[in-house]
Amino acid sequence: MLLECITNRVGDLPEIERAHVGEHVHSDDLHLVRGKRYVVYGVVLRAGLPWYLVVDDDEAEYPKPQFAGFFNVIDEAIPPGWRFQWRCGPWPDGALLPSEWCEPRFFEALLDGGPNEVAVFKAKKAEIDSVSQPPQ
Repeated sequence: MLLECITNRVGDLPEIERAHVGEHVHSDDLHLVRGKRYVVYGVVLRAGLPWYLVVDDDEAEYPKPQFAGFFNVIDEAIPPGWRFQWRCGPWPDGALLPSEWCEPRFFEALLDGGPNEVAVFKAKKAEIDSVSQPPQ
């Protein structure tokens, strides 16, 4: 999946979405760049609304959830080997993730810098990047 950022400010969202995002994001300006394309590394649900897992910094060690309303979808193809999980760890409303990331407490360990989880993340990220390149 590939996205293009159309806004990086919570205040630009419609009022109902602003209220939802405001529960999870505590700054109006995000580290997203308007016009930049982002590869999706998973889709998680919060209160039934989609958030994309993206890497907003080339040096990031893990993907961060960003509200779908900040993006237009450029390529909606879901990479092979992903699966949907309901009540998945930190996302009890569900998540569509690479199978390797569906292990219990995977994301908690990744955030803590667990060497196995970091290696699994980096390998899967490289694989997803290789099939999700922005069109030229």
